[in-house]
Amino acid sequence: MFTLSLGVGAAVSLSMVRILIPQVQLWHYLLPGYIVSLAMTYFVPELFSGIAFDSGAVVSGPMTATFILAFAHGVADAVEHASLLVDGFGIVAMVAMTPIIALQILGFIYNRKSSVEELITEQEPISITSEVDV
Repeated sequence: MFTLSLGVGAAVSLSMVRILIPQVQLWHYLLPGYIVSLAMTYFVPELFSGIAFDSGAVVSGPMTATFILAFAHGVADAVEHASLLVDGFGIVAMVAMTPIIALQILGFIYNRKSSVEELITEQEPISITSEVDV
């Protein structure tokens, strides 16, 4: 849940930067983001990839339409050059993309930690006992 929240927070932050700075285009975020998310599917366990892509689809619908688009509308009204129709386009795509990357990073970290733990448990334990004559 924490990782999913971080992903959605990153999406909202990047979307607001896009509204505030007109030189940032939508493809500057989406193209590298989806390339990274598709490349990470080869390094992340299948369970995490499945959960990641499913959560991206689930989060992007109800939450974006209810909360984030209203927030973006307020930001676009406050900025002189911004238009929600032009600059707010792609917020749903951003909210769908960043939880995928965040959960795949979590899966990558889990995979690395579990492989390190396996290496530690596979090693023979060292015996520290010594024979003492009494």
